[in-house]
Order: sequence, then structure tokens, then C-alpha cells
Amino acid sequence: MFFLKRNSMRRYLLLFLTCASAALTMGSCMPRMLISETVETVELSMSESVGNQASMPENCYDFVLKAGRRELSGLMVARKESVGMVRVIGTTYFGLTLFDMTLTKDSYTMNSTAEFLSGKPFASFLAMKLRKTINFD
Repeated sequence: MFFLKRNSMRRYLLLFLTCASAALTMGSCMPRMLISETVETVELSMSESVGNQASMPENCYDFVLKAGRRELSGLMVARKESVGMVRVIGTTYFGLTLFDMTLTKDSYTMNSTAEFLSGKPFASFLAMKLRKTINFD
């Protein structure tokens, strides 16, 4: 009888710990970024000053940035500046520029960022996620 109670207690504790860790993982404050190719064609306007870069290929992505209960979504444009260097600009759908970053395979430069997203931890998190998504070739 004692062994049955002990085994059922172990099962209960194991189930409780599994549920608690799943709840903490799902609702954690750790930021998450989901990036996907845009389904619709997005027309990008080019100014006269950057007309010479119009021949460089551009990729447009939809993104969702989640941090805790807050969520930002928008468009992200990635343009190859040179071999191994990509410039990525993220904006919300209504036009607020969230970040402007230049990436290489092993470094990044944050050109500008919205005040509420500024900080080295966010920049390194963003660079890590973008390197996994964007092709540098």
C-alpha cells in the first residue's frame, strides 16, 4: 500500500512539473519573432537618391514580434548592400520604423531603432533571428 501511494505521488509531481514548465514556456516574457515571406505583392517606392541601388534585389517579409503579452507586426524589407552584407528595415503596417539594421554573417550594426526597442539585448536577439532567415549569398 505504501508503494502505491509513493508511485501515485511521483506521477502527480511529474505531471505537475510538466504542466508548470509548459505554462512558463508558453507565457514567458522571452521575446519571439516570427518571420514569413509576404503573400501579396508589396509595391515599394524608391526615392531619386537611391535610384542607383534599384537593381539590387529586395525581399519583403511579414513579421510578428512578441514579448510577453505585447505584440508588434509589420513589414520587413531586406536589401543586399554588397557581398555578404544585408540591410534590413522593419516597419509597422502604418509606417512607424521599428528598426534599421545592417547585417553580415558575424556582425551587425544598428543604424536606428525605435526608442522602446533600443538596447543591446534586443539588437543581438534581432540579429540572431534575422541571420537564420535571410540568405547572405
